[in-house]
Amino acid sequence: MAPTDLLPDPSDALPPRRLLARGRAALGVGAVALALAAAGCGGDDEGGATTAAGGGATAAQTAATEPATAAGNGVEEQSADEILASAQEAARAATAVRVSGEMEDLRLDLSVVRGEGATGTMAQGGMEFELIVVGDEVFLKGSDAFYEQIAGRAAAALLSGKWLQVPKDDDDFGSIAEIADMEELLGQALDPDADRLTKGEVEEVDGQQAIGITADRGTLYVATEGEPLPVALVGDRTRPGRVTFSGWNEPVELTAPADAIDVAELQGSRR
Repeated sequence: MAPTDLLPDPSDALPPRRLLARGRAALGVGAVALALAAAGCGGDDEGGATTAAGGGATAAQTAATEPATAAGNGVEEQSADEILASAQEAARAATAVRVSGEMEDLRLDLSVVRGEGATGTMAQGGMEFELIVVGDEVFLKGSDAFYEQIAGRAAAALLSGKWLQVPKDDDDFGSIAEIADMEELLGQALDPDADRLTKGEVEEVDGQQAIGITADRGTLYVATEGEPLPVALVGDRTRPGRVTFSGWNEPVELTAPADAIDVAELQGSRR
């Protein structure tokens, strides 16, 4: 469906260049990475192609989705640096994860699938948007406040409740896709950038046994049962917040929304 089928006179109502220019600032695209790094120990639409991402296509993947046994994995006997290395290795082997919580002024709930995309919500500064990334396609659906910030009040009224497809290679919007990069997202959380890590005691965190390793600005909790995967990231007093890691290796459905407004087409209509 062409953009003109969704927006009356989109060339006048939605200035694409201004939308692109203001979008990155409003989104705070780098906020996820910055927030995680700061504390790190280191809709109703249907349609489009659907991917049951992170599913068990092989016997190994199927086994990975089964609940972990209560057997200890022994990381509590390791040094803090070794625990971090174990968590990094386990995370690199995972196919999917759900990252949720709040850090500084950022709130997110995002399920990410390695090499395939992501789906979830983010909010910052009173603005919220839904995000779906399926392969090379990036889609956003913002709150009214979000659309007003990036496009102005008149365009926001027309965009209300609608999905935007944004160019992945665009300088302003393209880096949104970085949020859906599991390697990039976890790398920020699991890269300490600290000279010394401190090992804590085993305790219950989010219903499972875990051990904390603390850097200058926060504590990463790593599971001591099953795979030594990250459980939670908790900021210190200077950067309060908490992000949890769950749904490791669980299937995630990634569905491209129907009738999304293609921002690249709107931009082309202005030329």
